[in-house]
Amino acid sequence: PSPLRSSARSGNLRLENEAIERSEVPEGWEQYPKSLANNDLEARWTKKNDQSFYGYKDHVMADLDSKLIVRAKVSTASEHDSQALESLTRPGDPETWADSAYTGVNCQEILQRKGIAASICEKGTRGHELTKGQKRSNRAKSRKRVRVEHIFAFMTGSMGAMLQRCIGYASSRACNLLANLVDNIARNEPS
Repeated sequence: PSPLRSSARSGNLRLENEAIERSEVPEGWEQYPKSLANNDLEARWTKKNDQSFYGYKDHVMADLDSKLIVRAKVSTASEHDSQALESLTRPGDPETWADSAYTGVNCQEILQRKGIAASICEKGTRGHELTKGQKRSNRAKSRKRVRVEHIFAFMTGSMGAMLQRCIGYASSRACNLLANLVDNIARNEPS
C-alpha cells in the first residue's frame, strides 16, 4: 500500500502542466527563478476516488507481526502501486499480503520468480461483481493486510506526515523515508 503525499498544490495552466509532463520548464518561467524554485517539476498528478492528488507516493513492505517498515520506495503519484513490487520484494520473503492493486500477470510473475507466497485480495469489475466466496476470502485476507494500513493511519494521524510540503523528488523521498524511520522508532518504543 502506498498513501499519496501531496506536494505543494499546483496552480499551473494546462499548457504549463503539459510542458512539465514532458520534463520541460514551461515557457516564460526562466525569468522568475524564485517562483521556479517553488514549483515542483518532478511531481505528478493522479486521481483516487474522484479526488486529485499532486505529489509522491510512499510504497512500503512491512513485517506482519511488528508492523515495522522493512523496505520502502518513493515514486511520483502517477506511478501505479504495482510498479513498486519488483523493488520492494526480495527472493525468499515471507508470505505477502496485498490489496487488489497487486493483481495481474506481471505481479504474479514477480512473486513466483522470487518464490514468494502471496495472499492478494481479488478485484471486482463492472458487470463481474465478486462472489460471496470471494468477498469472504477478501475479508479474511484483509484482517492481516490491514496491519500495513495501521502504519499509514499512524503517520497521518499522530505524525502529520501526510502534510509534507517538499519541492522535488530528492527532498520528498528524504521526507518520506524519514517519516518511515520515525514510524519504526515509535513502534519500537516500549510502552
